[in-house]
Amino acid sequence: MPKVSICIPAYKNPDGIKRLLESVFSQLYTDYEVIVSDDTRDDSVKCAINQVQAATGRVRYYRSASPDGAALNWNRAVSYAEGEYIKIMHHDDWFTDEKSLGKLASLLDDAPDADLAFSGTRQVNVVDMQVIKDRSISKADEDLIRSDWRNLYLGNTIGAPSVSLVRKSAADRINLAYDNNLTWLVDEDYYMQLLSNGAKFVSTGEPLISIGLSKGQLTEKVRDNEELNIKEQIYVFRKYHLADQEGDNDDLHRCSDYLLKSLAANHLPASELPTGLGINDIGARYKRAVGEEKIAEKKRKSDTRHYLASKAWRIIDDPIDRIEEKLGKVADSIDDKLAPIRAKLQKPGEIAFWLGLTIELILVIWDKSNSIVPYTGWFFRVTFVLFLIKVLSERLPKPELALFIFAAALGVIDWRISGKNEILRAVVMIAAFRGEDLTRTLKYIFRVTLAGCLLLALLAVTGVFGDVYLIQNFDGTGDDLRYCFGMGNPNAMMCMAAMLIILGLYIWDNRMKWYSYVLLAVFDVILYGLGKSIAAAGVIALALIMSAAFHYSKHIRECDIVYRITGIIFAAALVFLVAAAAFGNQIPIIAWLDSHVMTGRVASLWDSTFYEGTLATWRWFSTRESGYYFDLGWLRLVYWYGVVPALFIIMFVYEWLRSIRQRRDHAAYMMVSCLVLYTVIEAHLVSIYLGRSIELPLFAAYIPYILGDYNESEQ
Repeated sequence: MPKVSICIPAYKNPDGIKRLLESVFSQLYTDYEVIVSDDTRDDSVKCAINQVQAATGRVRYYRSASPDGAALNWNRAVSYAEGEYIKIMHHDDWFTDEKSLGKLASLLDDAPDADLAFSGTRQVNVVDMQVIKDRSISKADEDLIRSDWRNLYLGNTIGAPSVSLVRKSAADRINLAYDNNLTWLVDEDYYMQLLSNGAKFVSTGEPLISIGLSKGQLTEKVRDNEELNIKEQIYVFRKYHLADQEGDNDDLHRCSDYLLKSLAANHLPASELPTGLGINDIGARYKRAVGEEKIAEKKRKSDTRHYLASKAWRIIDDPIDRIEEKLGKVADSIDDKLAPIRAKLQKPGEIAFWLGLTIELILVIWDKSNSIVPYTGWFFRVTFVLFLIKVLSERLPKPELALFIFAAALGVIDWRISGKNEILRAVVMIAAFRGEDLTRTLKYIFRVTLAGCLLLALLAVTGVFGDVYLIQNFDGTGDDLRYCFGMGNPNAMMCMAAMLIILGLYIWDNRMKWYSYVLLAVFDVILYGLGKSIAAAGVIALALIMSAAFHYSKHIRECDIVYRITGIIFAAALVFLVAAAAFGNQIPIIAWLDSHVMTGRVASLWDSTFYEGTLATWRWFSTRESGYYFDLGWLRLVYWYGVVPALFIIMFVYEWLRSIRQRRDHAAYMMVSCLVLYTVIEAHLVSIYLGRSIELPLFAAYIPYILGDYNESEQ
């Protein structure tokens, strides 16, 4: 039986594995075995092991049947150990020199009454292999843990798992294991299990282990995750009944005070403090902790600003800092004030959301009929209030809350200047979508819209209400018969069909069959024959082609350049639209495209009485007189609401496309691409009726990704 079992839980990082194994095989102390438990789905780690160990065969290699995540993989690696001592080593770390393992083993050899040994560490930047600093437990911290093991809750002063060596008999006696409920505090909890069962420890400050630091590590990714930190601090506090440490002596309040300070540092509202913690005077003590944290946070921000100023970024950075700080303060203030309201609005908020969404969808169907919607302002006020109730019932993460505050402020400014409230209403509607199941919401929108369109068609066909077809001079070439099936005009009918097909392709992407695409393609041809809208028929064809290509080709789904095409085309389209607004058909290429592809849409701008939509009518924020209806949706967006709101919306569209590309979300890419490019020609989505905007729920779902809240690795 070997003396030391070196257990390596591996997950990707073949370069780190090679570096670690090379340090293991260079050890002068040779009474060890090496165990690798691989949680990677490919052979990269296995190949790295084979390259290092060559013919020695000293590594016992195991691969999990399915990916289990960090803690389970750590436990699996340890479960194969046969040695007297268990030495876990993570693939980011390695032995500092050839004597490290021997020195660590001698700590337990020389202290038979100890079950845990650990050393100091050398922290190294793995990008350039530069030493950052050496770290070891201080004498004061060591005495603190010896006096009471629960003081380890105040911070993991022992270090990363790689610094430790554990006597296997002690681990087996207490069924020692890494807690799968934890991510950030998993190593601290491991040591607390040992020490809480009477284990003694020995240590050395010598840096026997080198800790590799990089931005891609799981530790770095979860360090600032406030929700995770709150959850795990409470979990460990309860697991070890740390409130039992409380007494009359202030020194015995350490763990409780530390928990409260941690919760305050992670911005947990006082109204959401968990019950049953057993902490005396928890309300008053938490209020004090929050106050202290606010002072400390102000100091940290102040120190950061001074540091940045010294780096010659003052001109750029100071305004940004002030905006972020003010938005953060506003978000904190609003969040604190809303906390008592949220609990009372959970059920009413849900009801209000679905009622508001239903009204918005009905208004779209009503608008598409031959009837004019009366009292639109009152309807919009009602749905705005309903969505606002839903927003007040949800607790948004701080970055999202700050974003919505900014967007709402922009909407209010635009409303007061231009008299149009659609941006403000859209912001509140998007915020209301947060927390709702995306698929459920989109299916509801699809079904209500489809039912409304079919009802209009039925009423028209039966002669009850509306026209089945119209005979008009649609394109200036003479009277023509085109079908509209109860909707205002043929273009409206085909536009609604395009929205339903695009939405359906997104919702049922995984269930599409080859014959589904064929039937929809035939339906598109029939639609074009009935309504003769090139734009709508074209966007349906584009959606079918993109959906089918992604569905049947993995290479296309994974190809990075494919996800960049829409952004490139959109940029070119924006340049085209600006040129059209500035010069119209004076530019030959614009004149040709307008007559052969865009059916005179550009010419219609310059034929209007006051040249609405052209460059001369653009303002930073629009005016109350800018209410002319025309196609070319992105131009209408600028004309109706102003250059500033349009620039922000375009910026978010590009951030949305970037997030979709990073996630390789092909169904979302199809839907967003079709709607973005369709709006270049049509203005269906630039409307006072928000129910037309089928993309808003998807955008709401993508906000955390756009803000970078979901950067965790697969692990």
